[in-house]
Amino acid sequence: IPNSSILQDVIINWTLEDTILKTSLDLIIEDTADIALVDSVILKILNDHQHILKDPAPQILLKDICRNGYEIGIEFWIDLASEGRGKYIINDINRALVKDFKDNNIEIIDRSQFECGSKSRSSAQVHY
Repeated sequence: IPNSSILQDVIINWTLEDTILKTSLDLIIEDTADIALVDSVILKILNDHQHILKDPAPQILLKDICRNGYEIGIEFWIDLASEGRGKYIINDINRALVKDFKDNNIEIIDRSQFECGSKSRSSAQVHY
C-alpha cells in the first residue's frame, strides 16, 4: 500500500473477521533431488494435517533453479479458528518435512550454502 494511500484514504482490514490465513514456507533442497518425489512428500504432509485447508488446495512452486539446489515455495491455507494456532501448525509442518525428507533421502540446504545469484541463476526468471 503506498504511503499516500495510508495517509489520505480509508483503509479497510478485510482480514479482521476472517480466520483463514494464507501461509507460505520456503526451503532449498539439493539439486540431485527428484522434484516429483519432493512434491509428493510435501503434498502428503499438507493433505494429512487436519488444520490445512483442502480448498484452496496447497501449492508447491519451484521458485528458483540454481547451481547447487532448488528453491521450493510451499503455499497453503489454515483456519485460525480451528483448535490449532498458526505457529504450532507451522511447527508441525516443519517437523514433518524434516522427518519425511530424511526418510526419503532429500537433503535440505542451508541458505548460507545456497549458490544463487546473477551468474548462477537460471535463465528463466519471473519477477513479481
